[in-house]
Amino acid sequence: MKHNYIILFSLSFLIISIVSNNDNIPLLSVVHLIAPFDSHIRGAAITISSFIMNIPKDSNLIADYFLIMPKYTLNSELCSSELSSSITNFYLWCLDEIKVLNTTRDALKKYVGTPNKKKGNTWKLQMLIKIFASTRIRTKYFIIVDSDTLLTKRIDKQSYLLPYGKARVTPERRNIHPNWFAASEHLMKAKDCFDSEDGNQKMIGVTPSILHRDTMISTAARLLRLYGKIKISKELIEMNGSQEESLRVSLTSTSMRGVLKATLGAYGSTNSWTEYSAYRVMSCLRSDFFKYHSFSSELHADDVDGPLYYGFWDDKSFAQAWNGTNSNSNKKIYDLERDHPMLRATFVVLQDDKVHLDTEAGVAFLKYMFCPHTSSSSSSSSSSSSSIPPLLISLMQLPSC
Repeated sequence: MKHNYIILFSLSFLIISIVSNNDNIPLLSVVHLIAPFDSHIRGAAITISSFIMNIPKDSNLIADYFLIMPKYTLNSELCSSELSSSITNFYLWCLDEIKVLNTTRDALKKYVGTPNKKKGNTWKLQMLIKIFASTRIRTKYFIIVDSDTLLTKRIDKQSYLLPYGKARVTPERRNIHPNWFAASEHLMKAKDCFDSEDGNQKMIGVTPSILHRDTMISTAARLLRLYGKIKISKELIEMNGSQEESLRVSLTSTSMRGVLKATLGAYGSTNSWTEYSAYRVMSCLRSDFFKYHSFSSELHADDVDGPLYYGFWDDKSFAQAWNGTNSNSNKKIYDLERDHPMLRATFVVLQDDKVHLDTEAGVAFLKYMFCPHTSSSSSSSSSSSSSIPPLLISLMQLPSC
């Protein structure tokens, strides 16, 4: 991998300029926000390990894996040079969330409290960080994950993530969360971009999500222009051998104050905005959503072989699914093999603090994921488990195989 890229950062501004002189630059990065909980450190280790196991080393698919966290969590073993040097599938970076926003903790105090081991960060702050994390990315697309997200499918085909070279997204009808999109249209000053009366419009799902970097940078840039009162310039960059127009974002701590007030301090009709609904609204303003995205529901089964993600929101539903007690079959999930959507999904989400991995079903799942075994339909090969660095194995608290 040979890339020319420049990241200029100071206390007063941030400018991202990316130029590739090699069409072999990976297409994807990963953005992973971590709360300062011990369970999140363990969950993050499990999530990272799932990527190591299921992204082939020779795939040239993922360039960077960004862990974004509070400053005092940067001393975690997740950020040690020992770990970063032992991962060969991608580069692992740890970023201070305050620097991603180029603001100060004092500026945030007006809207959110200091993150701690009991409360973490507010969900609004996390959403804003995800938007501005796009300014740190040098790949065309990126995946957003949390510490409750596992990559469970071996990515032997690029189409599992990027069918036809586009971001694979899960459609969600507007009428499922109408307030999200109405609030984001208000926040982004995009009235009537979508037909608000059509509740069946396909919008976009939630984490994990695969997104187009420049669309998210456009989202950040529009917030800066509307509320930070700064001008946004455009430039041509070369990406994967072709010329594409990209935004050059100057992010000042002064301009961010207006953005913080408009987003973290939002109230009334704007209060329900989300990072994904704002992103979807921006793609409407850009009029190029389908140039860079493909809905999972519209793809050929051979291209994706299952849903993008499958989620569980409590121990009971997870145990029932794992043991087969919530279906017409008495077979357990690991006997059903790939016929069960959980095992066919590209990602599995085990809702943080709702699904616990120290239960009988949780331990069985971890063993299925990370212990060497010979099942031909396994999401991961036995040889892949040996590539997980010992430090991650320790942080995962993996049960004995």
